[in-house]
Amino acid sequence: MTRQLKPCGTVAAYQRHINRRETPCDPCRAARADYVRGGRPARLLQPCGTRAAYVRHLRHGEQPCDDCLDANAARVVGDESFRVYQRCRQRAQRELARRYPEAFAHLYALQCRQELPRTDSAAKARARGRALSDITHRYPEAFATLLAEELAKETTDE
Repeated sequence: MTRQLKPCGTVAAYQRHINRRETPCDPCRAARADYVRGGRPARLLQPCGTRAAYVRHLRHGEQPCDDCLDANAARVVGDESFRVYQRCRQRAQRELARRYPEAFAHLYALQCRQELPRTDSAAKARARGRALSDITHRYPEAFATLLAEELAKETTDE
C-alpha cells in the first residue's frame, strides 16, 4: 500500500521539498511560516518614522532614513513621555486580558508550550508578555479604546 503524500501548502510538503533539495513553493513556504509563528497572525511592518522601523533598518544593515532617525531621537529625548506611554500600554493590555480571560488563557498556554522545556519564572514571564502582545492583535479595536482611556487618565492625573 502506498502512502498518500500531503499536498503542497502543508508543512509536510514543505519538508518534502527540503528533503528533495528543491526550493519550496509559495504555498508550502506560507504553511511553514504559519507553523513557525505558532498560528499567530503575521505582524505588520511599521512604517518609516517609527522606532520599530528604525530598529528594522539596523537589523537589515541599512542606514536608517531621516524619519526613522527622528523617531529614535524623539524616543531618547522624550524618554519620560515614552515611559508614560509604556505604562498606559501595559495597563491597557492587562485590562484586555481581564476582559477576555478565555482568549488570554489560550494564548498564554500556546506561548508556554513554545517555551518548553524551560519552565522557570523568566520563561513564564516571556510567555505572559507575548500572550499580552498577542491579545492586542486579536482585539485591536478594544485595545485601542482601552489605550486611549489610559492615556486620557494619565494626562488628567498630571
